[in-house]
Amino acid sequence: AILSLPLLLAADWALDQADTVSRRRFRLLASLLLACLTVIVASALFRMSVYASAYGLTEQRLYVSAFMVWLAAVFGWFGVTVLRGRRERFTGGAVLGGLACLLVLNAANPDAVIARVDLDRSGSAEPFDPLYVATLSADALPVVLARRPALPAADRCALAKGLRSAWNRRTERPVWNLSRAAAASAIA
Repeated sequence: AILSLPLLLAADWALDQADTVSRRRFRLLASLLLACLTVIVASALFRMSVYASAYGLTEQRLYVSAFMVWLAAVFGWFGVTVLRGRRERFTGGAVLGGLACLLVLNAANPDAVIARVDLDRSGSAEPFDPLYVATLSADALPVVLARRPALPAADRCALAKGLRSAWNRRTERPVWNLSRAAAASAIA
């Protein structure tokens, strides 16, 4: 899907803008390609959601899903701008869309979201990986500590061991931020 966008942009650039028949054909074919790409991205998002519901949410699954949503938005923006003869607006909108995606991800606190989703799996028939949750950043720790008492005993014990191990390793590095400081005191 990513490779198709530069190809479409290059084809639009090479197109004789004065030839209305060629422009119309290009727009029709590009629209069909965008429709196919939309189906591909929607299918990939669906498969990612099935995978996350079966095995839990991870940082990679969350970021890949966010990237796919941004990619779908870029294709939509391509259709609105380039295919309507406003190519000069495409790049700015695509970059702003990427920045908006990053801002939303930052505001959502990805590690806390992952911790919430994965901790909700504990005690159900779905697999839960307490050691993965223990390796999440300090931003996830308030959620983990708040929900830890409600976990089954085996998961609570595995999570406590994982947290102790992960945070003992983290204190060796000379990195400081507010989340880490709060997490270190909560773990202690």
